[in-house]
Amino acid sequence: MGVMRWVGRGSLVLVGLTAVAIGGVFAQSERVIAGKAAPRARKAPVVAHDSAILARGRKLTIMRGCQDCNTASLGGKVFIDDPAFARIIASNLTAGDGGVLAHDLMP
Repeated sequence: MGVMRWVGRGSLVLVGLTAVAIGGVFAQSERVIAGKAAPRARKAPVVAHDSAILARGRKLTIMRGCQDCNTASLGGKVFIDDPAFARIIASNLTAGDGGVLAHDLMP
């Protein structure tokens, strides 16, 4: 009878330690989640407009194939229009009206 009593007490101790460990992990995770910092304000990137930078950008867009999906000025265009599949339109990558960079570069 004494052995069963020790086994029972040992089991209760293990269950208690497991509960404490689970509670500690939960409390720590809640503390981490609540402590998330607000995102930092993004600064608008400095955009250079000299001819060397523009020539380099033009070269990179040709080398990387950006002009395959977009126009030469990186505006959006339809680049797949197949009724069997879908109509896929490339994003307007410019900072102009409707471009994805318009919000990032404009104050």
